[in-house]
Amino acid sequence: MKASTLSFLTLAVIASLLSLVNTQSLISSSVPDPVTHIAVSANGVFVSTDTHIYNFSSTLQQLGALGFHGGVVKGIASTTDGEWCVVCTEECGLNLYLTCSVLKGSNLSTSAVEGTASKSRSSLAVFTATGGGGSSFYMGSYINHHILYYQYGFPGNTLSRATNRLHQLSGSNFHRTFVKGFFALGYAYYVTLDPPKRGTTKQIRIIRVCNDSAANDFSNQYELTLGCDGQDSFFNPTLLDVSVIGEELLLIAIKTGSSADVCSYALSEINSLMDATYESCIVSGTGNKNIFWQQFASCSEKLSGSICGISDSRSRNPAPAVGVSSILSPKRLITNNTILHGLSAITGMRIEDINFIYLAFVADGIHYISKYQWSNMDLKFLKEVIVTSSITSLSWSEGSEYVYGISGSNVIALKIEDCSSATSCSECVSLGDPSCGWCMIENKCSRRPFCQDNNETRRYLTQGDSNSCINAMHIQTTYVIDTYQQPYQINLYFSLPPMLPGKQYFCVFNGIMSPIAVSVNSNISSCSVQTIVSQVTDIQLDTTFSIYSNRTGVHFYTSPAKITFYNCPTATRCGECVQSKVCGWCQLDFTCSGNNSLCTAGSWLRLSNAENDICPFLQPNPLTSDGRYTQPANVVKNLALSTANTQFKTGLSYECVYGTVTRTATVNNDNMVTCINDPVLTIEGGVGTQNVPLSIRQVYNRNKYTIETNYNSKLSVTLYDCPLLAADCSSCLSQSAGFNCSWCTSSNECRDASDCNDISPIMSTRNCPLPVITDFDPKAGPPSGGTVVTVSGNNLGAKFSDIETVRIGHKNCRISEYRPADKRIACIIPASNETRDSNETVAVSLRWSNGIAITSSSLQYQFITPVIQSVSPTFGPVSGGTKVIVKGTNLDIGNKEMTRVIMTKDQKTKKTCPDVQCTVLNIAHTEITCITAGTSVYDCMRNVIVSINGASFSNNTIKYQYKPDPIINSVTPVNTIPAGGIQLIFTGSNFDSVQSPSITINDSRLTPSSVEPCVTNDTNTLICNAPKITNVTDSGYYGTHIEYKLMLDGADTLNSLGAGLRLTLQPDPIFTGIDVNSRSVPVDDRKSTLDNEIADITIKGMNIRSVSHSEIAITLGDDMCIVRSTSDTEINCTPPDKQSGTTLTLRIRVGRNLEFPITGSNGSEWTLHYITSGATVETLVSESKPISVNAIAGGAFAIVILLIVAILLILAIRILKTRLYINSMKERHENGDKDDKEIDQKDQLNE
Repeated sequence: MKASTLSFLTLAVIASLLSLVNTQSLISSSVPDPVTHIAVSANGVFVSTDTHIYNFSSTLQQLGALGFHGGVVKGIASTTDGEWCVVCTEECGLNLYLTCSVLKGSNLSTSAVEGTASKSRSSLAVFTATGGGGSSFYMGSYINHHILYYQYGFPGNTLSRATNRLHQLSGSNFHRTFVKGFFALGYAYYVTLDPPKRGTTKQIRIIRVCNDSAANDFSNQYELTLGCDGQDSFFNPTLLDVSVIGEELLLIAIKTGSSADVCSYALSEINSLMDATYESCIVSGTGNKNIFWQQFASCSEKLSGSICGISDSRSRNPAPAVGVSSILSPKRLITNNTILHGLSAITGMRIEDINFIYLAFVADGIHYISKYQWSNMDLKFLKEVIVTSSITSLSWSEGSEYVYGISGSNVIALKIEDCSSATSCSECVSLGDPSCGWCMIENKCSRRPFCQDNNETRRYLTQGDSNSCINAMHIQTTYVIDTYQQPYQINLYFSLPPMLPGKQYFCVFNGIMSPIAVSVNSNISSCSVQTIVSQVTDIQLDTTFSIYSNRTGVHFYTSPAKITFYNCPTATRCGECVQSKVCGWCQLDFTCSGNNSLCTAGSWLRLSNAENDICPFLQPNPLTSDGRYTQPANVVKNLALSTANTQFKTGLSYECVYGTVTRTATVNNDNMVTCINDPVLTIEGGVGTQNVPLSIRQVYNRNKYTIETNYNSKLSVTLYDCPLLAADCSSCLSQSAGFNCSWCTSSNECRDASDCNDISPIMSTRNCPLPVITDFDPKAGPPSGGTVVTVSGNNLGAKFSDIETVRIGHKNCRISEYRPADKRIACIIPASNETRDSNETVAVSLRWSNGIAITSSSLQYQFITPVIQSVSPTFGPVSGGTKVIVKGTNLDIGNKEMTRVIMTKDQKTKKTCPDVQCTVLNIAHTEITCITAGTSVYDCMRNVIVSINGASFSNNTIKYQYKPDPIINSVTPVNTIPAGGIQLIFTGSNFDSVQSPSITINDSRLTPSSVEPCVTNDTNTLICNAPKITNVTDSGYYGTHIEYKLMLDGADTLNSLGAGLRLTLQPDPIFTGIDVNSRSVPVDDRKSTLDNEIADITIKGMNIRSVSHSEIAITLGDDMCIVRSTSDTEINCTPPDKQSGTTLTLRIRVGRNLEFPITGSNGSEWTLHYITSGATVETLVSESKPISVNAIAGGAFAIVILLIVAILLILAIRILKTRLYINSMKERHENGDKDDKEIDQKDQLNE
């Protein structure tokens, strides 16, 4: 009998293998102790150490752990779905117990427990199977010289059976080691290592036990010896690993000494041999039982029963078992000296009817896991990964996506395929891994089961089928719209998989889904692009392209190249047209087309790969740096333009366009276009130059086309008018490059050389009339120099080299700027230590045709020293902002823009005082006005320095001092009115630091009518008048806060007190006059006006309490009406004491800005009458009667006496009232609003 030994590729050189490696990434996880057992399911993996079991997900995320105290884990198994896990432990102690527990896979909780007792160490093989109404786990063990087989059902299966212990006793020297167990073809199989009856060598055996659910025990056992090294006798193998592939093939890896083998056995052959043994031994009774662990027995002695129920009725409890007499071994053995020499683990699997083998081995100190395809006894290398340490076990389970391995305390996981690493069809079908294929309609590389409709035609492409991939070269990527006829469509020159009934493919452009269905034919498919064509509004539209399947919902093909649509007629410029490399320019139609047949005349211009430029272009002027052209205005002169590709053609003419003006042009074959500028071109606005856009038009058959400019911007022509540009010879000849101005001596003016009647116009400044200085500025400067002097004149040269020197007196003035067109020369007087004032002549020397020409000024330049006489003010706040006026003489000399005012430390001051600039506002001959900058240092005396062109001038007797900024603590009152004019009193400190404080409203809603000045009483008090507000148009403003700003030089304060600097706006007070019941005041005849108090009067109004009563002044005639009480609608005041018959006019002033009555209003309500008690104003008139002369005389005398007394009394009262008024005004701001409260209290007392 023969088995097969795997024929491996002999890889003598590992380096050549590594060049073929397609590396897959490993997943790894670890546990605290070395891993002893592993059980794999489709959904995860269980591993154990001696004392614990761990549950991991398929990607090795730990899910749970369970410890077993006082025992050692001897074996574990898992159901294929991972729902249950079987753990067998051996308890330590005098009597050893082997216990197997069924755990819930999700949380490792115990569900059922079965146990067997033992008195010596055991070996164990445990595995699970599904069938018979539930799950079972199988166990083969060697316990106390008994060879036992068990089956236990767990949740869903109540079956529980075992071999008869009495029949399974082995000899005292026989110790069977169970290595592996598995379930296949309806049988339970166990792989063991068995010793001979004597000696130390071992043999590998496989035991088969029937899975007969009707039997109460396992009354059948078939044994077969497996040879794997070419020997039929016993040997000493190290069993590395056992694996089963698809219930068909058994792989056993062994190592004997330094050689290793991987042997394969067909389970069908093993079963045939065991079935034949049953027939010969049990049925026919020939041969021996061949059960080496019991005494020798002949098959002819009392053996009977079925193949799964053997009965041996002999004494001594023989086992119901038979063995195959011969060893199943390969015909020849092949040992690989490279891979197998370091072999450590093996596992096999069948995936989609393809067999794969994974080998773990070490070579040259590097640890590998290799994947092979096994077909017809040949191995094909597929992939390989490198691991960091030796792998001692490899395992896989049906349905699992990973191969798992043990390496010390680590568990590793290796995906069984790496299909997703391929992102294209060609890459996928070239992987070489037969488990991978290209899922055409899902655009992915995957295993066949994960591809929808994988059995349909061309839906799943296998390895090597690259010809069926969609090739980008098979797609029409260029579409020229105007060369196609409707309906518009693009062609796909490849075959798509046939569509399933009711399903459709769609073309998708730019990722926008639209119902563009693909028309599928045998070899060519197409889709409409009508909607795309309508969107091509420019010459070119680049689009992405993909094909979408509504069966899978996937864009299963995306073109790596864009599909470009060309709408050639939309291009209106030749350059744009031909740059597309697809469209061409109809030379005489001035149109862009996709085909030369669409041109009606001329050539079809289209760029080839060797050409760069075929369109007509206007070139920049090669004679100017900026490419512009120049043309004299008001002169008949043609203009030659440089062009490209403007050859002469019959019927094609040209025009030059200057802005909106057109002139005819001619062209020759040297690419020059000549503009015929007759009539002349003119300049608008009477200026000397004008830039005008310049272009050339082609004209054919009444169609016109403006040729493009071969430049980075539009070209222009500068029109120039020489007579307007220059009035003298040298400035005429110094005009910009390209201007052909010359000096015409016959007309004594600047003209274009082509328009000058002179035989030889002057073209060089050395031939111009002699230079003349007409002016210079400034007229004076400091003696120490540094001043920039600008000299103006005529014929001062045309270029810098024409100037020999500029001198001011004996000083050589260095030229800093030369502008011949503006007839100016700027020079700098050199700095020196000179302090003497003097007057000097300005002279310019120029190189002229006959040598050096010198011109001098008629006026003299003054070197003069400024004098500082005073500074006002001499102090200001540290924040700056103070307007300072420096007075003196000659303060306006030099370059004013270089004049500075600097506050610098006084030499006597020991304190560190940085210089501070005072920004110059105005410079006059006798004064300079500037604004001080802020500084951080105050109480420091500083000198005031005036710097003119670098020279410093000062007066040591004049100082400026920075003082601390004002600080505001409070303000009263807190109300204001639109009319303003009421007094605001601020308290704080340092108010005397400011020279001219002022106040204004700073609310964005309101407009102040003025900036009101403030008065500083002392350093702690500031009095201001509230500004008037002009635009309070909404009563909603009243009662709200407004903000104001104190302007304290640079220490301007905006809300520095927060709410304290906000005023509440109240409506203006309004007075309507004397109450009707108070317009007459009764008085009695009495010897003294002090005998009786006069009655108070009532004045009506509204909003009276918007202001403090101290802001309200009431006068009757020339006297005050003393206020007694106020409310919001009236004021009660005591009028002056007058005689009966007196009439006084009422006047009221609120603050500074409100007066009542309003001008023009002076009715009875504003008049107060004094009457006799009991009389009225009317009775004063009605009671008049005739009197005698004596009465008149006596009365006259009495009247004189009364008048004298009255005058004296009035004078006394006026003096008293004046004193009272003065005292009242002093107290008005001290008391403020307190007075209103006091008046209210008096009113209550009077009541």
